[in-house]
Order: sequence, then structure tokens, then C-alpha cells
Amino acid sequence: MRIETVVLAIAAGAAACGGRPLSLPELPERSLGTVVLRLTVDPATPFCDQVSGCSSGPGHFGIATASGTKLALDPPSWCELLECTDQCPAPRCRTSACSIGWGNVFSGAERAWDGSYYELGTCGAGVTCGSRRYAPAGHYVASMCAGQGILVPPDGTLGADGPQCSAQDPPDCVMVPFDFPGPPVLGHLPL
Repeated sequence: MRIETVVLAIAAGAAACGGRPLSLPELPERSLGTVVLRLTVDPATPFCDQVSGCSSGPGHFGIATASGTKLALDPPSWCELLECTDQCPAPRCRTSACSIGWGNVFSGAERAWDGSYYELGTCGAGVTCGSRRYAPAGHYVASMCAGQGILVPPDGTLGADGPQCSAQDPPDCVMVPFDFPGPPVLGHLPL
């Protein structure tokens, strides 16, 4: 009875401080393996990526738990991601504006996932913070997306760094259930 009371008090305290309440099973402290996510596209259908000057490119892959909770695979890119602590200094952020970017023909992509994700929260005056976590083995769903479009010459728009992608909203997506860790997960567009 005493142990249960202490565990409940710790869980309530963690939730009140913006932390993650205890849950069973506990999250692993390191990666339990990897899985490769691979997206292919039909060469007869044009796909295009619009790459911003402030990001590493479009996010073609997303992962959710079997119950639908989306995992943040990458930290926010505009500012450095701070570890959530009692002391919450202002993050260092980019001071220059981002360009519109440029377009690239998209012919497919792959990403190796080691189970890591970012558990995001806030601290201080609403500053985004987070901690890298590792997912337990289990059932997940990969979303694999790409935008249909073709490259068009630059039109003189301020901030455009080269050819742009024609209109491509919304992207085409395929949802693929998989087990982590496990064999490669394959997705193909268009459906």
C-alpha cells in the first residue's frame, strides 16, 4: 500500500510539473533496433519537393502508435530544442529570414528509424522544450507522403532560389502498419 501511494504521488507530481506521468511498461533507455521506411513512386506520375531555405526538406515520413498517437521524429528546426527542466533559458533561434526555397524532382526516399522520437512540452514562459525518447517494441503505423507536381521556372518571386514546384496540395499519403523493430516497411504512390 505504501509503495502504491508513493508511485501515485510521483506520477501526479510529474504530471503537475509538465513531465510525463509514469506508465507501464517503461520506455527503453536506448534503441531496441531499427526499421527502414521506404517510399517509392510511379515514374509515370510526376512528384516534386519544395525545399525551404530553413529546413532539411519535406518530411516524407511520420510514425504513430497503433492507437494513433503521432510521434515527433525530429525536433523543431527554427530554434534549438531545450531539455525540459526547472531552469528554462530562452532558446537560440535563427536571426535571418528563410528563403522560399527551391523545387526538386522527387523519385523516392527512405529513412532508418531507431525508435527515437521527441517528447515535446513547454517550460518557463511557454518555451518549447523536449526530451529524446525511445519507443518500445510493438505495432506502429507509418505515414509516407509526397506531393504531385512538376518543376516550373522561377517567376522572379522575392526569396525564390530556383525552380519551384507547381501546386501540390494536399500531398498523396499511404499508411502502412508495421512492427518495430522489424523488416523494411514499403510504401508506394500513387495509390
